[in-house]
Amino acid sequence: MNLSIADQVRLAFQVQNRTAATWGAVLGALPPLSAFAFSHFGLGALDTWRGWLAAVFVLACLLFSAPKVYKWSAAAFGASQWPRAEAVGFVVLLEGAMTLADHSVPVLAAVSYVCLVVLVCINSVVTGVALALDQKATRAAAREEQRNPDTLSLVSAPPVVPLAVVKRAPRRTARPARRAAKR
Repeated sequence: MNLSIADQVRLAFQVQNRTAATWGAVLGALPPLSAFAFSHFGLGALDTWRGWLAAVFVLACLLFSAPKVYKWSAAAFGASQWPRAEAVGFVVLLEGAMTLADHSVPVLAAVSYVCLVVLVCINSVVTGVALALDQKATRAAAREEQRNPDTLSLVSAPPVVPLAVVKRAPRRTARPARRAAKR
């Protein structure tokens, strides 16, 4: 489903999608924050196994984030003449500047932090939208199954066998009869 940027933000922050937006923010923000932290503070010398492990970890975080940023930027630059090229350029700009900027130069450090914030926002919204759409599809399938229980659905629970309803025998006491007779 191709949604515009404004539609994605609206969908992610609708009241009924609060849970999806919250989890989207957590799950979407974690990879860029991790890549930033490991690339700037966790990468020691690459001659140690920890340095190489941190480099692989940064690459894995970028592989998680880059497709989401590409999808978002393709929607943002869809009206331009070269939307795919601009989307790829935007991904390389954000991910590269966030990961590779030298923090000893204050301007580059500021650019790196700005790119980090933008990446966290984009990943949070895209992940929140994906969770919200999945939630809507699951709810729609559950409603359809309630309407038509003969259909087979992936969200259906195992069938519940109703317990036999046991009626209690009426209580036979003298009191209710006496009260009824007095009236």
